[in-house]
Amino acid sequence: MLSSAFLRLKCIPSGVTRTRRFASSVSTAPIYWETKLDDGSTFVSRIPKQPIVPKPEDLPPTLKPVQPKKYHLTEADKLNIQELRNANPTQWTRKRLAEKFDCSPLYISLVAPCPPERKAILELEKEKKWSRMGYKRQQITINRQRRRELW
Repeated sequence: MLSSAFLRLKCIPSGVTRTRRFASSVSTAPIYWETKLDDGSTFVSRIPKQPIVPKPEDLPPTLKPVQPKKYHLTEADKLNIQELRNANPTQWTRKRLAEKFDCSPLYISLVAPCPPERKAILELEKEKKWSRMGYKRQQITINRQRRRELW
């Protein structure tokens, strides 16, 4: 119970209790269905039985325009990609080959995977970068990898 000093301070008579009502979204929410229960009361559901699927025209526009799939590379192009990638994988990266042949880097990795020598070099660079990191940065990186696994 509130002390009399507090009540006098707020100018509220001692026998009167004040209740403040907040605006509720429940009262304005739509009623999706009602059911009469055995005891005569009415059960009101403000949640639909089936999920509401929005129409495509009601959705906001996409961030990037949807590109149609291209199937334009010939077998000669695929062989050329493999030759370039194996000849100089440092110069002809997935991104650079994808730009040259107008396809995705994922497709490049399927057609011409990274050579084992290049993988070893990349792994050494990764280890050097890891060794230069401080303890705190390493912990942040490990925690980020753990969170990513939980996605």
